[in-house]
Amino acid sequence: TNGTKALDNSADCNAFGGIVGMIYGGMTNSPAKAYIPEIVSCVNKGTVSSYAGAVGGIAGLIYDWGKVGGTENANCINEGEVKLLGTSAGYAGGIVGYFHQVDATNTEMSCTYSANKGAVSGNKYIGGIVGYSTSTIVDNIANCVSLGSVEGTIETGTKDAKFNGFVGGIAGSTASSIINSQVYAAVKGVYYSNIGMITGSERVAGTVVAKDCQVGGSISIDHDEEDESTKSINIDGDNYHNYIFGNIAGVDWSGTDNYDGCTFLESKPTIQ
Repeated sequence: TNGTKALDNSADCNAFGGIVGMIYGGMTNSPAKAYIPEIVSCVNKGTVSSYAGAVGGIAGLIYDWGKVGGTENANCINEGEVKLLGTSAGYAGGIVGYFHQVDATNTEMSCTYSANKGAVSGNKYIGGIVGYSTSTIVDNIANCVSLGSVEGTIETGTKDAKFNGFVGGIAGSTASSIINSQVYAAVKGVYYSNIGMITGSERVAGTVVAKDCQVGGSISIDHDEEDESTKSINIDGDNYHNYIFGNIAGVDWSGTDNYDGCTFLESKPTIQ
C-alpha cells in the first residue's frame, strides 16, 4: 500500500494492518493437512492506526498458523507509521501487531526477513517488529531489521506493579527466541513500563531470548514519578548488553538474561 492518510478502525474491530488485518491458519480435516497462509514480497508506505486491538505495518493479527516474510532479505517492508491511538491497551508492531498461538501442535508461525522503518507507538505491547507474541516456536522472529522509533505512550499501573507496559526495539513481549536480527532505534517508554532494546520482556523460563542479534540507538524512560524527568541513555559498545532486556525498568520473566552472541551495532544499517 502507498498513502499518507491514516486508516482508522473502530474499537469494535480486532485487527488492522497495512496489508492485511488478520490471517488465520490451521489444520484441515479432509484431507488432514496444515493450511499455512503466508504474506511475502510486500511493502506498506501508508500510516496505519487503530483505536483498539492489534495493529501492524504488514499484519495486525496472525492467529495460529501463519507466516510473514520469506527467505530473502527485506522480503516484507513497512515504511509507514504504526499507531495505537487512545488509552485502550492493545498490540502494535512495525510488521505484526500480535502473534497468537492457540494450537500446541503449531510449527509454522513466524516473522522472518522483514524490515520496519516506520515509527511505532501506543499503549501496552509495542515492538519495532512484533508487538506481542505468545508463540513458543523456536526462531519465531528471525532475520529482521528494526529502524523506526518505538514508544510506549500511556502510563499504566503503579510503582509496585511494573507488568503493565512492554516496549521493545524488536518485540514488546515474546515467548520465543529472536534470532539474527538488528535494531537501531530510539526506544522510549513512560514510568512503570518494561523497556528493552530487543524486548520489553521474555516469558518462558530457560529460553535463549536473543541470539546473534545486534543492538544500537538509545533507550529512555520517565523515571521519576514526581518531577517526570526523563532518563535517556545512548547505547554503546560498553553498555549495550545492559539494555537488551531493558534493565532501566525491564522484566526478564525467565529469571536470567538469556542472550547469546549479541553485539553492539555502531551505525544504522541499510536495508537492501
